[in-house]
Amino acid sequence: MNDIQHKLIRRQVRLLGHAKLLNKEFSDEMQLVDDKYLARIGRLLDSMTDRDKLFFQQNKKTTRAARLRELLDNWAREYRDILKADMSTAYDSVYEVERKAVKQISDKEVVKEVQKPPKLIMGLTVSATAATSALRWRKYVDNKTKQGFANNYDVRDLLVGTARSRQKDGAVYTRNRSAAAHLQNAVMTGVNDGTITAYQEMGVSDLKWVATLDGSTCMQCASLDGKVFKLGEYFAYPPLHPNCACKVVQDFGETEGATRGSFPDKAPGRTPRPKYIMKDGKKIKNPDRIEAGTVSGNVKFKDWLPMQSDDFQKEYLGPTRHKLYKEGKIKLENFTNKYGRMYTLEELGVQNSQSVFTSPVKF
Repeated sequence: MNDIQHKLIRRQVRLLGHAKLLNKEFSDEMQLVDDKYLARIGRLLDSMTDRDKLFFQQNKKTTRAARLRELLDNWAREYRDILKADMSTAYDSVYEVERKAVKQISDKEVVKEVQKPPKLIMGLTVSATAATSALRWRKYVDNKTKQGFANNYDVRDLLVGTARSRQKDGAVYTRNRSAAAHLQNAVMTGVNDGTITAYQEMGVSDLKWVATLDGSTCMQCASLDGKVFKLGEYFAYPPLHPNCACKVVQDFGETEGATRGSFPDKAPGRTPRPKYIMKDGKKIKNPDRIEAGTVSGNVKFKDWLPMQSDDFQKEYLGPTRHKLYKEGKIKLENFTNKYGRMYTLEELGVQNSQSVFTSPVKF
């Protein structure tokens, strides 16, 4: 059983790698579409007069302003269609594989047939998710374009991004980040749907929530890590939010020999701490950097966090929550309610800038 739990948790890392691969394929596919529309938009921008630009800002119509809106609309539609197809493929590529893998690893007999669940990504259909993402991006691009016209900026730079920022300040980069989150959600939904279907077929009822041990794990998922629950009794299954990497596995209780990964010091939107720092003129290993490694499979996030540096804990929790945590006034799991919603500082009883703690919330 130790070996089974070890294999189930290790699959989590490989599946996240699969999500990154699918995102690369999506980016390559969208690059062709982007090049086509950016070339057309570029030629149109060169021919637009000040009157055309003003009318575009005011949502009025000239031939060129209408043509620009049409190009932006069609660009967003192609993004929607590609994202929809790729999300569906991402889900399907892992659902049946995970369903079979869990049954093979667990080596238990199938006791009943279970129908495939509806393909819902965080409660929405794939079509609705793709359409909503495309609509939001279309509005974002519209605002960016109007901003460029109003301030006499190069609209192409606003769409593509500048070389100085490696295109990370452009609308295309913003869209691709959103799409990457949707694709990872599709993968992890397919993974967990396949896992849960397999457990239902085998009559397994005791499940365990498994988060990742790294700085990018949100406090909601950290509080749920290691939680054991009965199949069907919990309010939701992962993914709970964009880029959620959580997974459910069969609960085997406390085991010996099973391990799980502790990942490198990297979180979305933050540059990893350097591996080495200079101290007293000497190059030494950074004591605040988290290196990849393994810990016991029994270690939960609430057990793992105290193993990390005080600097990391403060960055993860925030200064006020960190103070309460270090003083032993609140445990990690008590920073959120039973549904994973994080309590505000006011709800935790922290008053004014002096951080006076009164604890009105009953733990």
